[in-house]
Amino acid sequence: MCTIFGATPVVVKMLTDKHETSTRAGRVDIGVLILQDIFMVVVLGFLAAGQTLNYATSILRDLVGKKRTR
Repeated sequence: MCTIFGATPVVVKMLTDKHETSTRAGRVDIGVLILQDIFMVVVLGFLAAGQTLNYATSILRDLVGKKRTR
C-alpha cells in the first residue's frame, strides 16, 4: 500500500524535474496515478467498514458504468 500512495509524488517530482508534466504522456501518467490513489482510498474505506474487496470492486464498477460479470 505504501508504494502505491508513495509513487504519485515521486513520479510527479520526476516528471517536473524533466519538464514533462505538460506533455500528453506526463498528464496521462499523473492522471492514472491519481485514479489509482482514489481507488485505493475507496477500497480501504470499504475494508475498514468490514466489507469484502469483491463488494468494493462491484460498487466501483457501478460507479464507472461497467456492468458486473459473474
